[in-house]
Amino acid sequence: MIEKFLIDFFTNEVVVTMIAAVVITQVLKVIIDSIRKGKLALNEIFATGGMPSSHSSVVAALTISVFAVEGVSTLSVVVLAFAGIVIRDAMGLRNQSGLHAKVLNKIIRDLKLGKKLKVTHLNEFLGHTPTQVLAGTILGIIISITVHVWGLRCGCFL
Repeated sequence: MIEKFLIDFFTNEVVVTMIAAVVITQVLKVIIDSIRKGKLALNEIFATGGMPSSHSSVVAALTISVFAVEGVSTLSVVVLAFAGIVIRDAMGLRNQSGLHAKVLNKIIRDLKLGKKLKVTHLNEFLGHTPTQVLAGTILGIIISITVHVWGLRCGCFL
């Protein structure tokens, strides 16, 4: 019973699309950051923020995948609304939180408050720029279309 569930789950085209989007996006972050820093940046595999936005990639891939499977339905409209909220949050609230962390880090550093506050450094890379979000969204759409076209050709999801 559990075997059937796992097989059904990991051969579901929506699940395959989302997993592909997460893996490809995070690997691209490692590659892009490694090139930018001039050294291997494996820490980016689990990092928040950065180029491209994995939040945007995953929800864009999910949205296109659900539309491909369900057509226009209540579920696909709910997923579209969910994607809009996640993408807006990645660019807005989370990005602003990162900017606040930069300011707080500077205040803590300048006033030498680190020991008193028991805070050494706040994460400044929480959100995404519009370019990172756009890149993630386009990547997610491409991944979803690729998975679905490949699935139709090989008959994997029938």
